Amino acid sequence: MLIKEDTIHVEPQTYTEQITIDKDITLIGAGANSTIIQSPKVLSPDNFGKKFIVEIRQGANVIMSGFTIRGPDGSPHWGIGVLDGSTLELSHATVTRIRQSPALSGGTGVLVGLPPWVAEEQVGNAIISHVVVSEYSNHGICIIGNGSTANISETQVIGYGPTPELGQVGIMVGFGARATVRQNQNISQNICTQDGFGPDPLNQGQSVGIFTIEADAETVISNNKVEDNDVGIYQYSSNGCHQTDNNILQNNGYFGLVIQDGDNTCSRNSISDGNVGIGVVAGSVNTVGTLQDNRIRDTLIMDVQEISAEGFTATANTS
Repeated sequence: MLIKEDTIHVEPQTYTEQITIDKDITLIGAGANSTIIQSPKVLSPDNFGKKFIVEIRQGANVIMSGFTIRGPDGSPHWGIGVLDGSTLELSHATVTRIRQSPALSGGTGVLVGLPPWVAEEQVGNAIISHVVVSEYSNHGICIIGNGSTANISETQVIGYGPTPELGQVGIMVGFGARATVRQNQNISQNICTQDGFGPDPLNQGQSVGIFTIEADAETVISNNKVEDNDVGIYQYSSNGCHQTDNNILQNNGYFGLVIQDGDNTCSRNSISDGNVGIGVVAGSVNTVGTLQDNRIRDTLIMDVQEISAEGFTATANTS
């Protein structure tokens, strides 16, 4: 279905549709429990080979509120895609079952932009609030590519919990993308038990609540509650992400916070339970920055070094 009208009020019902939106539009559902966009069993790929239930493109500005986007138990697919310079404002919605079944593979709930190795300059922008993203296989929300942006707040991103099948990431910001991730109260249950996953950040994988990789320096991670993951927040090669503060990181099994191969300042975070509170990891380049005024309880600060983490300073952190 190709939507071209300006405004649509959608009645409560389950609609089995694959939807492409290429015009400015406001879509208002009757509520996430009532208005459901259900993926067909077979989804058609777009020009990049991606199978989205809802795809926004051609620079469209779209507002969606009051829906559930629900995937099938079928081939790998994506829930919502925001590409081609488009902008999505998504609120009071649910995105769920974005996975292949029975194996947990090939699924991202909300994808904003595309990675540069798939398509250059396929950027997207999103404002996401009061949304629940759950039962995804790969990423709950992924903001990716130079120029892509997002503001994510008051949103829950919930993984499968312990699974031997796949590593999951709740929220990812990467490869030049910029995001503000603030005041999200439930980013949890990203846990992997498969071989090759474990507590060694240099030689094993981990499932992560919030993960940045080569993110834009203006990315903000603040006032979130991130609990019951392998790692709460993992910042990899994200130089200059200087506002990671006031997060509650609780019961994350391997690490509350990891900073690897970059320059970051992390302050006023509350970290408790789990194995290691903060890991400062230097794998391929020096890791520098500051840990300041973090509250660390029943856990440790640990250096894992192959190169050097000597440029990292820790001041006024309390237990």
